[in-house]
Amino acid sequence: MTDIFYVAKKKLSTPVARQAIENLLYLFNVVGVDYEDLRGALSIPIDDFEDALQAYCAVKVKTDVLVTRDVGGFKGIGMAVVTPVDFVEEAE
Repeated sequence: MTDIFYVAKKKLSTPVARQAIENLLYLFNVVGVDYEDLRGALSIPIDDFEDALQAYCAVKVKTDVLVTRDVGGFKGIGMAVVTPVDFVEEAE
């Protein structure tokens, strides 16, 4: 969310960035990350630690789909992985 806010603020404006975050919070659940999640991510066989953490948390909360720009980084996690563009197009 912080990256989205930063980009939207830089490219558009603070009010637009704030509204974007409001919209996303309406659409998505946000998963908290704690010590156990960080330890658990180390057990995921994904080279990129950030990706492993996202995969671990997605599996932990039994999400239906993981939305990411790096679809290839999440092979074999046992759930649907789609790009943001594909997610939006499927929702329309």
